[in-house]
Amino acid sequence: MSEIDETSLSCVKVCKSFGLGAQRLEVLKDVSFDINRGESAAITGSSGSGKSTLLHILGGLALPDSGDVFFKGKQFSTQSESERGNVRNEGLGFVYQFHHLLQEFTALENVAMPLLVRRLDPNKAMGKAEKMLGQVGLSARAGHVPAELSGGERQRVALARALVTEPSCLLADEPTGNLDRKIADAMLEIVFDLQSKMKISLVIVTHDQIISSRLDSCYRLVDGRLNS
Repeated sequence: MSEIDETSLSCVKVCKSFGLGAQRLEVLKDVSFDINRGESAAITGSSGSGKSTLLHILGGLALPDSGDVFFKGKQFSTQSESERGNVRNEGLGFVYQFHHLLQEFTALENVAMPLLVRRLDPNKAMGKAEKMLGQVGLSARAGHVPAELSGGERQRVALARALVTEPSCLLADEPTGNLDRKIADAMLEIVFDLQSKMKISLVIVTHDQIISSRLDSCYRLVDGRLNS
């Protein structure tokens, strides 16, 4: 385990179980992991192995039963839900298998939403969102609602929304899982290009060996334990 510093996302001896009483299922067992800014890592494993649970804990969306997560040197367990929410808004970006876009809003408005939540001036928020849509090749689709976009376009909007706050870490859960190979590969090229340009860390939960082979590190969850 490397030294926890201001530019790393780390978890230390994280344990998580689900269920009641004696029927509890240990999903994560003493999991330790860290990634520094600019690095990339894949987390792989069979369905139900706990990959998404680990990603949620890394992102402060859930707390472990024991152990802790550190982001920019601060412990999630010592922060309130509101404080963790601020951390997510300011320092972490999330992309999921399903885009989770707001259906009644345009692509531009969806991308601007995290900035508006931050109470950034609306004109500045829209300007930043427009620029980020351009980065993912969707300037011409800015005024379209999700129903008017293809699956690949919706995922690129979701990526732009995750990156518009200029996070130091992007967490992605099967981001190309619903896309065909050609569109998935194009999406990945955009992800890797922006990761390099923005110098952010990248953690991807994936079943896709093509994705995991292109990242700096690859870990596998087996029986609740994370192996490199």
